[in-house]
Amino acid sequence: MKKKILCLLIFTILISTIPVFADVKGKVSDTNKVVPPSWSEFCPSQYLNAHIIPDFQINMKAKEYCDGYCSSKKKWVKAVQILTVLPAYSCLASEMYWTKRIREENEIIAYWNNRKQLFDAAVATCESAPVDVQASCYMQVRQLELQRKQLAMQNMQMDLMYYNARVQSMNAINQNIQMQNINTNLNNINNNLNRIYYH
Repeated sequence: MKKKILCLLIFTILISTIPVFADVKGKVSDTNKVVPPSWSEFCPSQYLNAHIIPDFQINMKAKEYCDGYCSSKKKWVKAVQILTVLPAYSCLASEMYWTKRIREENEIIAYWNNRKQLFDAAVATCESAPVDVQASCYMQVRQLELQRKQLAMQNMQMDLMYYNARVQSMNAINQNIQMQNINTNLNNINNNLNRIYYH
């Protein structure tokens, strides 16, 4: 009886370990498979399939982006007929801003498109290499692209800080101009009222 229990126990242990060994062998064969890097590992998602806006469409796109802003300002002009300069200036500044922003975005898209071409060329070189060298070749491509991405992200953060400082400066200038225009318009109103009242 003890021998039967012992045999049954050994048989159970053997049966339960066979799938484990088979699973381990499957994983080992999967890890030996060389997987090439994918461009989506390195490129920010918003630039994966981005296209450059052609020069002849930039002004039209800029007008589309600022159209809602300018149309809401025109309603404000109709309500307050005296301050017609401020919204017109704001619409022009908004259109100029979007034109410049689209051009900057085109430069960023061009940068990532050029990087993709370099990446594709490096991966193609690795694919044509002997099988025993491909894994190290892909690893070098990954390391190089990760370094480039880190450097690009640092540059983008610096550009963003510079851009934010520029925007704050532009906002301060716009507020100053608007305050000067308001003061000028109020002085003109006071002068007109004084002329009417004293004449």
